[in-house]
Amino acid sequence: MSAIISRVASVDGTFYVKGTDGSFRKLSKGDEIHEGELIFGDKANGSLSSIITTTVDGTDIVLLGSEAQLFDASLSESAFDTTDTISDEDSIDAMLDAVQSMDETTDDTSNSDDPETAAGEDTVESSSDVKADFKEITNDDGIDVHAEVSKQGVESSDGIGLGDGQAEVVDSVKVALESDLNDTLADINALTVAANVATQNAITAANTAQNAADLASTNPTPENLAAAEEAQALATDVAANATDTANTLQESINTLHTTAEQLGRVIDVSAATDAVNNANDAASNAIKTATESEASSDSTIADMQENVNTLQADTTSAIQDANDAKAKVEEASIEADKNPTPENLGAVDDTQTLASQAASQASELADKLASAINRLNISADAANETVDTSDAEATLDNARESVADTLSSVVDAEEASDAIVDDLLTSANNAADTAN
Repeated sequence: MSAIISRVASVDGTFYVKGTDGSFRKLSKGDEIHEGELIFGDKANGSLSSIITTTVDGTDIVLLGSEAQLFDASLSESAFDTTDTISDEDSIDAMLDAVQSMDETTDDTSNSDDPETAAGEDTVESSSDVKADFKEITNDDGIDVHAEVSKQGVESSDGIGLGDGQAEVVDSVKVALESDLNDTLADINALTVAANVATQNAITAANTAQNAADLASTNPTPENLAAAEEAQALATDVAANATDTANTLQESINTLHTTAEQLGRVIDVSAATDAVNNANDAASNAIKTATESEASSDSTIADMQENVNTLQADTTSAIQDANDAKAKVEEASIEADKNPTPENLGAVDDTQTLASQAASQASELADKLASAINRLNISADAANETVDTSDAEATLDNARESVADTLSSVVDAEEASDAIVDDLLTSANNAADTAN
């Protein structure tokens, strides 16, 4: 069995829990709630009906009326890890190492041609300084990389600039970043459209699920319950698609921001951000509607199960009454056979009448129980729920057997009484003939 996640602290009204195996049980104070189970209130609950459960960490969860709550790991989700990153600088470092290597080559060439430079009187700032400033620019300041590095290259007294090889590397990096930026922008535009479509689909699916749930609640036929179940599944699937699309779009937005910062540019992605928020909101609403619809269907099935339980108890009582009446018929019949007085024969007739009535009552309740069991099984299948009616079916079999036995005893007693009366009449006639 899954881990205990909460315990019922108080109950005011009627609340059920649906287990991970699909079974239902009525909740009472002290009951344990396991991970993956769904608590929901009965539709007959008033607005002030409530249940309070306390989680293992001491948090109280309150449900009112016919509200529902899934008890899963989301009740104790931890925050995101703040050490997570969305980029690394390996590629930047590799580029800078290439710049440093080309700078050293350029310096060697310059020193061999210029004795004055070789002597060390006038030098360009070291490539390590260029690397430090470049990393600072790309990570924080958002300044144009090429422009800033070029500026670094002309700070010597002789105006010696950045080497041609270095400039080509920086230019190629900038071109690559611009290409990445354009590609990401294209992705964002396409994903924004997809997110808007997913949002509309989620809204439509939520409305469909709500309408189907309302119809199944007011008229819980197997067809309506099946339609509600299908609408729930569709809303869940559509919500998952909207969430996935929103997450993918948000990842592209994050990538765009990173690239734009390296290029010293600011890109307006407010429309894409709105699309992310709208898709997430629509997905959440669709999931909420599907969950409430499921809880409504569960409540309907639970009501049917409760009706079966009630009829089963009534039928069991009727079986006992029929069995008792059968025993009294048999006792009265035996007594009349031993001592066929008018009183004893009258007692046989009285017990026969009571036994017939008890058998009729048991038969009527058995028919109602059979109908309720059949309705529950068909409705549960339509709602994709699992129910166990084996005990009720066993009671039904016992009722039918009891009715048959009781009626058989009534017939036997009637035949015995008739035989006794015939014997008495024969004896009386014989006595009259002898007297004459």
